[in-house]
Amino acid sequence: MKTEAANEIMERLASLSATGNELREIIESFDDIEERKEFRRVMGNIMVAHSDLMRLIIRQFPSLDPDRDTDWHKEIEQRRNDKP
Repeated sequence: MKTEAANEIMERLASLSATGNELREIIESFDDIEERKEFRRVMGNIMVAHSDLMRLIIRQFPSLDPDRDTDWHKEIEQRRNDKP
């Protein structure tokens, strides 16, 4: 996969994430508990697929990890650099 394609996919996944948050808000407003549970289950499956897609890209292009700038990632990277 080329970097341009990876960037494009990550941008689309970011917009899907925002849409997923909006959908969750709507689903939480359902009065029927069983219906809400079923929609939550499907949304969970979508979230897993979303994460799987991101992992495929991040494995090839670690710099595209949206969480890369967190302190945790910096600490892990520092440990890797400190190994003999």
